[in-house]
Amino acid sequence: VSQVQTHTFKPNPTNHIMAAEAKQQDGLKELIGEKFLRVKGDAFEVVSYDDCLKDKVDLIGLYFSAHWCPPCRGFTPILKKTWDQWKKDGHKIQIIFGTRDQDKKAFESYFKEHGDYLAFEYEEKDKRINKLMEKYGVQGIPTLIILNKNGEVVDKAARGVVHNKEHEAIKQWQK
Repeated sequence: VSQVQTHTFKPNPTNHIMAAEAKQQDGLKELIGEKFLRVKGDAFEVVSYDDCLKDKVDLIGLYFSAHWCPPCRGFTPILKKTWDQWKKDGHKIQIIFGTRDQDKKAFESYFKEHGDYLAFEYEEKDKRINKLMEKYGVQGIPTLIILNKNGEVVDKAARGVVHNKEHEAIKQWQK
C-alpha cells in the first residue's frame, strides 16, 4: 500500500504585500511616465523609469519651475544644493523637474543648472506635466511635491520645508 503525501499550502502574507506594492509602483509609472531626461555633459540622455526609479527610491519630488520665474531662480540653487547632499548621504530620493518654460531652449538651458536629477521631456509640458499639476492642485511655481514610492502625497508644500531645513527636510518625509 502506497501512501500519498500532500503538502498543505499556507499563504504567505508577505507575498500579498509585495504584490500590492508592485501594483502601486506600476500605478506610479503610469502616473509619471516611462521616460525622463538627465543632463550628461553638455547634452541630455533619455533614461527609463525602470533604470532610475523602480525599486531604487523611497521618495520622489515633483519640481515645477521655470527659467523666467524669479522665485524659481532663487529656489532652484537651494534645491540643487539640498539634492546633492541627499545623494551624498545615500538617501533614496529622486527629483523630477516639470518645466513651465515657454520654449525648449529655455527649458534646456535652465535644466542644465539643476544638477543630475531628472526632468520630464519638454514635449510633456502640455500633457503629463499639466495633468500632474492639475492632479496635485499646483497653483503657482516654484512648487515641490514629495511622493512616496507608491505615488501617494507625503508633502504638497515641500518647497517651504526645503527652504527652511535644506537637507534636514528629508527626515520629516521619512517618518
